[in-house]
Amino acid sequence: MRVRRLLAAVVTTGLIAPTAAVVATSAPAAAATATQIVSGSEGRSWLHVNKYSGKGAAVYKSDTISLSINVADAAGEQVYDGGLTVQRKLKGNKTWKTIATSTSAYLYKTVKVLGTGSYRVLYAGNAEYAPASAQSSVKAQRDVDINGISGRKTGFEGKLSPKAKVKIIVKKKVGKKWKKFRTAASSNKGRFRVVLPAPGRRGAKFRWQITFKGSKGFAATKIKGTTYRY
Repeated sequence: MRVRRLLAAVVTTGLIAPTAAVVATSAPAAAATATQIVSGSEGRSWLHVNKYSGKGAAVYKSDTISLSINVADAAGEQVYDGGLTVQRKLKGNKTWKTIATSTSAYLYKTVKVLGTGSYRVLYAGNAEYAPASAQSSVKAQRDVDINGISGRKTGFEGKLSPKAKVKIIVKKKVGKKWKKFRTAASSNKGRFRVVLPAPGRRGAKFRWQITFKGSKGFAATKIKGTTYRY
């Protein structure tokens, strides 16, 4: 009889415990409102490259990037609460670096182009609004400070920024085609000097295409020039 009563007590305890647990469980919280990263400037992306140099790819430190970031809900209504973080990862780097933050859900800032890389914006969200993110990329080239050489010798010279040893390919226009003429290279300090021939007769011109090869996270830079005799 003692054994039976003990078993009955154990069974009863087992039946009561789940019931108590169910009663203690609270209802799930309402889902946060979905959000999205949008531009704060009409007709532009949240990341816009200002190409003051007028060249193809953005130029190192000469061109800038405008960050114009807002957050909106699914209906397109602007969200103001929650923080923003903007990060950059330059080509060749493994980690993201924070370059701008805001304690509100909007941010307007301008940064310099430092190389080819990826940019991302992270919206933290809060109890009412869900987090969101967006990513974009920028292609950059080195800044080439180039000057012509005149006098007894003709050609070009200058320096690259950031400094680097870069291969230089020189092509001469023959008819309607560009044909490889010679190769050169900048020094480790980014300086270069290339001597080119000028035509034998006065008034004639040779046309050149000069390509600074891309390297270390920077795209190639192409420049056209002319040598002539006067």
